[in-house]
Amino acid sequence: MTAFTPEYRSPDTPTNDPAVKRSQRWRALAAVGAILAVAAVGLNAAVPTLKLNFRKEAVQPRESIFGIPTRMGPWVMIADHKMPQEVVDELGTELYVHRQYIDLRQADPALVEEYENAETKSDDLMRRLAMSAAEKSGSNGMYLHVAYYTGSVDTVPHIPDRCMLGAGFDMIARDTRMLAVPATGIDTDEGLPVSYSAFQDRSNAVGGARPVNRVAYFFHVNGDYEHDAITGVRKRLQNLFETHAYFAKIEIGTFGGEGTAAEERAMQDMTDFLTEALPEVEAILPDWDAVIGKTASADNGATAAAG
Repeated sequence: MTAFTPEYRSPDTPTNDPAVKRSQRWRALAAVGAILAVAAVGLNAAVPTLKLNFRKEAVQPRESIFGIPTRMGPWVMIADHKMPQEVVDELGTELYVHRQYIDLRQADPALVEEYENAETKSDDLMRRLAMSAAEKSGSNGMYLHVAYYTGSVDTVPHIPDRCMLGAGFDMIARDTRMLAVPATGIDTDEGLPVSYSAFQDRSNAVGGARPVNRVAYFFHVNGDYEHDAITGVRKRLQNLFETHAYFAKIEIGTFGGEGTAAEERAMQDMTDFLTEALPEVEAILPDWDAVIGKTASADNGATAAAG
């Protein structure tokens, strides 16, 4: 008679027994639950100690964004566009301006004198002024788009790289450019970094040519300039040690001809326009040093009161 020898089974040995499998699953779930509970307790304890902020307080501009001047140096506004509501909904903010400016230096001097002397700038005068500048420069001037956001930790979805492609344009260039403009906190010898893109309409050709829409955009976020929506803006907004958050998307663009000469001219115009416009935009954006100072004062007062 052969003696019975029990089979040894390691706890890690797979089994087809349903009861054993259920028991293993319950043990695994219990372990995961315990880990999550410990992590939650640790996080709740760390938040006040490390002063982590998962929600951001809103920061209002110093002045109304609609107060950006209609004339900045030789650049004068010829149109103030209101976007359709569906576009505004996609933009994600009602605090925006979208304007068209022309360079008076490119217009007929007689028309410029008429403009300067006119008490009322009629639509007909502005139309003739714009046509005159376009004939000499070969472009439609410069558009300025500024959109303001605050209290959020995410970035704006409405950037030219996406909306222009959806509107039927082909992207023919995209890179980072440095513009020598006077921006707070930027070394003007190095320049202000901007995201630059160039687009051509897929269907529209004028005399066999396809005019180029050249666009540059960047952001002012919590007191600093960034040119990338993800690695710059989102990273800054998700800083858990900052209590407040805002950013402004600043976008400019011009429509002109093809070729190297036209591109060089567009870059010169962008630099010239921003030299006049950026100080005006900065003047309405929040004073971040003041925001930080108020936050620090409030924290110190709370600490003193607790002590």
